[in-house]
Amino acid sequence: MSFEIDMLACAAEEDRRSKRDELMQREEARLAAVAILDARLGKYDRLLDGLSYRDHDEQVIAALMDGCAAGVQSCIAVVKALADKHGYHTAEIDE
Repeated sequence: MSFEIDMLACAAEEDRRSKRDELMQREEARLAAVAILDARLGKYDRLLDGLSYRDHDEQVIAALMDGCAAGVQSCIAVVKALADKHGYHTAEIDE
């Protein structure tokens, strides 16, 4: 009898987790769509949030470099600005 109760409790918990996971996936997809819509409107904060996770920053730079290789002027301008900023912050001379 207690085995059956345990099995029912496990099944109920599994159902609860499954529903929660499904709701979470829907909410994540909704928020991703909002982030893309915002970015199309020129509001990049939500997408910039993603740069701090894993190696997304490296993937963005790789995509920019692909754009540069394809001759996309906006990519070329951004890469040049990033390179200039790097030079400005790291340049040292002996006096």
